[in-house]
Order: sequence, then C-alpha cells, then structure tokens
Amino acid sequence: MLGGYGGTASWASGLYENEYVRENGVWKIKELRYDTKASAPYDAAGWKDSGVKAPFHYGVTRVGTPTSDAAGEGTLEAEPTLALMAERVSGLAERAARLNDQDEVTNLQHIYGYYLDRKLWDQVADLFAGNATMEPGLQGVYAGKASIRRALNQFGPEGLREGELNDHLQLQTIVSVASDGRTAKARGVELIMSSAPAGRNAELSEGIFENEYVKQDGVWKIQNLHFYPRMITDAALGWAKSAKPAPGAGEFPPDRPPSSTYGIYPKFSIAPFHFAHPVTGKPAQYPAGVAAGPASETVSAVVAKGAPSVRNVAELEARLAEAERRIGMARAYDAAENLASAHGYAVDESLWDEVANLFAKDGSAGVPDAGIYVGRERIRKALQIRYEAGVGAQPVRVHQIIQPVIHVAPDGKSAKIRARLLELGGTSGGDGSWTAGVYEDQLAIEGGEWKFQTMDLDYTWSAPYRGGWAAVEAMSPVQIPAIRRFPPDRPLRGAGPPFPKVRDVPFHYKNPVTGRAPAVLY
Repeated sequence: MLGGYGGTASWASGLYENEYVRENGVWKIKELRYDTKASAPYDAAGWKDSGVKAPFHYGVTRVGTPTSDAAGEGTLEAEPTLALMAERVSGLAERAARLNDQDEVTNLQHIYGYYLDRKLWDQVADLFAGNATMEPGLQGVYAGKASIRRALNQFGPEGLREGELNDHLQLQTIVSVASDGRTAKARGVELIMSSAPAGRNAELSEGIFENEYVKQDGVWKIQNLHFYPRMITDAALGWAKSAKPAPGAGEFPPDRPPSSTYGIYPKFSIAPFHFAHPVTGKPAQYPAGVAAGPASETVSAVVAKGAPSVRNVAELEARLAEAERRIGMARAYDAAENLASAHGYAVDESLWDEVANLFAKDGSAGVPDAGIYVGRERIRKALQIRYEAGVGAQPVRVHQIIQPVIHVAPDGKSAKIRARLLELGGTSGGDGSWTAGVYEDQLAIEGGEWKFQTMDLDYTWSAPYRGGWAAVEAMSPVQIPAIRRFPPDRPLRGAGPPFPKVRDVPFHYKNPVTGRAPAVLY
C-alpha cells in the first residue's frame, strides 16, 4: 500500500525469494530478493502484471517435508548415561511443547479474526480469560469478559446482515512464547475490509495488534488485546484522498481511559514491539515520544526446567515417544501451512501440474463453477480446462492464502486447515477484480509426504477493482462451456446462496476455549 495523503495511492503485490543462514545459533538474512508481480494506481480499472517470473527454491515433494530444526543438534560430550539421556530428552520435549504452544496461540489469534468476520460476538468474548482486557484503539480499556462482550455490541448486533462485509484479515502473526509455557505475546497486522449493506460506509482500515495470552488448565486464552489503528480511509477514495480519525469511546463506555494516546494516518506513530531485535538482541529504537515495550523470550531460548527424574529405561522411552509425538505435530503444522502457501503460489503462475501434484492420488478438489473432482489426474485435467480454455489476454492472478487455522490429529498423521483467500484478478492492463473466500481442507501423509486429501473453497464476495468492496457485486456462477465436456464426480458443497446473502462457511473446529460450536445464525 504505497503513496501518501494528498498525493498518490497505489497497490503493489510481489514475491520474496530469500536465503537465510544460521551463524552462532542465530538466524540471519543472507540474500533478500523482492520482485513486484502486479500493481495498480488506486483509481485505475485493474491490475498490470509485471511479467516477472520469480524462481521457486522448492519442488512439490520438498513442500510436504519441512526440516526439523531439532535434527542433529547437540552432541554428547560424555559417555551416555540414563541421567544424561533423560536430560536431553527433557530438553527436546520442552522445546517441542513450546512449538506446540506457538501453533495453538497462532490458531487462537486467527480464530478470533474469523469470528470477528461474522460478528459472532459470543464466540469472540469466550476467547478471553475471565479477567482479560480489550483496548480497541483510542476507545478505552474494557476489563473483564462481561465488559468485553458488552463492548462488542457497539459494532452492531450479533451476526452479519445481508450485503454487509466485515472481513478482519490477520496477517504476519509473530508469536513469542514464554519459556515456562504459561504466557505468550503476539504481534501482527489486521487489515479490515468493511461496509454496511449496499456498500454504504465502506472503509479500508489497517492497524497493529500487540496481544498477551495466558494458558489456564491447558487452554490458551486471550489475556490482553490491544489494537493500534494506523489508518482508516474511505474504500472508494483510497488513502491519497481520505483519512479518518480513530473513533473515541462508543455507546458503551470503557472501564478505563486509553492506556496511551497517539495519532493515526496521516500522522505517524509506532505500536511498541514486545520483542527485541532477533539478531542483535537489542530493544527496538523509537522516535521521541514513543515508549518501548518489554522484550519476550522466544522459542529458541527454551531449556529444560525442573523435569522429573527418570528411574528406568521404560520411563525414558515413554518420555521420548511423547517428545517425538509433539515434534511430529509441530512438523505437521508447518507442512500444512507450507502446502497451503505452495498451492497459492502455483495458482499465481497457472502451474496446474504443480497444483495437482500437491494432492494425494485419491484426493478431491472443488473446482469453482464446475464441481468436485476425485483423483489427482482428474483434478489436473479439470484445472487445465477450467482456467486455460479461452484464455486470451495475459491474466493477472495473485491467489493469496493467509490466516491459517491448523489442527493436527494427535497421532500427527492427518490435519485440517481453514485459510482465507484474497485474490487479485483480471487481465493485465484491463478490468480487475477482488475476490474473497474461505478454504476448508484436509491433509494426510502419502508415501512419507504431506498431501491434500480434500480441498473445499467457498467464495464469500467479489468486487470490481475500481471501487472495491464499496462496489461489491452479487455473485453468480461463471459459465465455462469447455468444462461441461468433463463433468465432475459430484457437485460442489453448498454453503448457502452467494453474496449479497451471508454465506455460512462451516468451521472444522469448535471454540478452542469453550469447546462449543458457533450457533448457526444464517
């Protein structure tokens, strides 16, 4: 998002292909390469493709086998004894548990975003600890779950109305887990695309969240939520022509005033970082008037603390098996996220062979405007027909798959993932579009590699590039005559009528705090 108030505004999307190196136990960037893929002035009709084809550093088989950071680390400097081996296993188990904690906190934050999308206020409030706080911008601090639930009503009644958008994209989530595994902090970007029915009061908002979490009885909850808005603008005008102030206290007064005051766009401010610089270890440097936040321990700093003694080989084997199980779950989480991202990058470049090879041999995929195809080869052919038939001008396709919620089975052999789609599409230099949706996929191991077992994509809204979600259109199926000659194995899963009706895309998970499924509102 480039430009400035009173000047120009433009979007740009690109790719990083970077290399990293570990020096003295610290990861550093060795080579950073960025290539712009598509860009457009805010008031243009659509995107222009740069024509740059960034190379891939990986192949399809590599995607499903993430490298374990623990492999090969450490050597025994003395003759192995039961006590020494127990100490090593305990350290490994401790690190694996912190990696699992990191994944669970990431899930929690991303689930929060999905519940916000649908205005599921009861579900949102249930993600908080009983004595939690919520500080949305400059509106003040709401203390306690009851106060937080009441405050959510200021954003409208529970549930979306027909033709309403309220997407809260959770991006760049960085989680820092304390070494004891009891607390955590996270920083990330929240991008909000919202409008009242019929595109009224459409806004684009962006800000930073700096949150704290607590584990109670083995369950992670939000302890303190602090959202720092950085920009609020009219979606039809863009940030060169529109800059709105941060709202103050709303209909439901806060329990305390804001903990800090700051300006938002076109003024400049920095939300304090909760972590130190990852290479130098020094706290962040701020301009005058910006307070620094405390640094948190990271997963790499974890060591075994107070592990119970091991009395015999059987106990050592049991503890090792549990550590290996937890490591397997962490690897599966990474594999699922890798697969989802690799799928998006392959779609970007219309690499339909690569897309198909991410599936199990008997996997199934929903092909938009066609149906569900079963089997890798049928998926391959359906994708080629669906997206290559009648293609003339150079297509623009940026298929961003973000905000994953990943649940790995206890045995680490299968997983489910919910992820958000934000697609920039159209023809280069012609009319462009925005398309949003939700993936609900299942993954499994095949021949030692993680693959998609099922993939379901439900589109939630689509809009022309010019005007964006201020001009969102009713969705209707695209007619692809060529696909009729290759009928699907079964129809697409129904998720309700298309926009402007509210699509109820089912969650594969229940509320991680209460264990209750969201009420059906639509």
